[in-house]
Order: sequence, then structure tokens, then C-alpha cells
Amino acid sequence: MKLYPERFRELFVAGDKELDGYNVKETLMYPNEMSNVEREIMEHMNEFLEGAEPSVLKKFLTFATGAPCLPEFGLDEIEIQFGDVESIFSSTCSRKLTLPRMFPDKKTFDSALQAVCDSCGKAFTSV
Repeated sequence: MKLYPERFRELFVAGDKELDGYNVKETLMYPNEMSNVEREIMEHMNEFLEGAEPSVLKKFLTFATGAPCLPEFGLDEIEIQFGDVESIFSSTCSRKLTLPRMFPDKKTFDSALQAVCDSCGKAFTSV
């Protein structure tokens, strides 16, 4: 790697491409079978990401994966799980994001996800 750093650059350095909510949304892998409530939360997540500024997307990715960018070499999947939990939880090592099933509406979901993004760097994996 010392002799040929350019060959390994894409493995360690974020690309120059600006983050886009649609690109981030494409990395999310939802369960094959979901309840109506889970589908609604999935739609809230997609709408949040599509409307988010690049700075918010970087914070979201940092919370979910530990890195503020999408890798360009194929490890860009974030597994979404639903649970009977009280907070949004992430495991950056396994690239899993657990969402509660108890959001009463989109506004509450957006507030909770924004809190996750705003707290990025202050907490480890749960908000």
C-alpha cells in the first residue's frame, strides 16, 4: 500500500461525489416481510433522506455506519430492522439500524431521526 497508494485510495478515502438522499436511500436493506406500520416507517425514512441536506446525510451515515460517506467499493448496505424498542439504535460494526415500531406520525419520526443526526458524535449508537 505504501508503494502504490492510488490503487488502494478508493478503499480508504471518500469519493468526490456529493451525497444525495436517493443514493443513501438505495443503501437501505429492509426486511422482505413488513407489517403496515413498518412499511409506513420505511416511507417516512425514505422521505426524510430524500429531503435531507448533504450535511444531515453525512451525520446519518456516521450514526449508522461510523463513516460520513458511502464507500465506493461495494460495502454500501445498511440493514434496517424494526423492534419493540424505545429508541433508534445502530450497530456501526454490523451496519444495522434498528427502528422502533411506535412512531405515531411522520413529524415524530422526523424529529427522532433529526435528533439522531444532531447527536452524531455525542453518543455512541443510540438516541
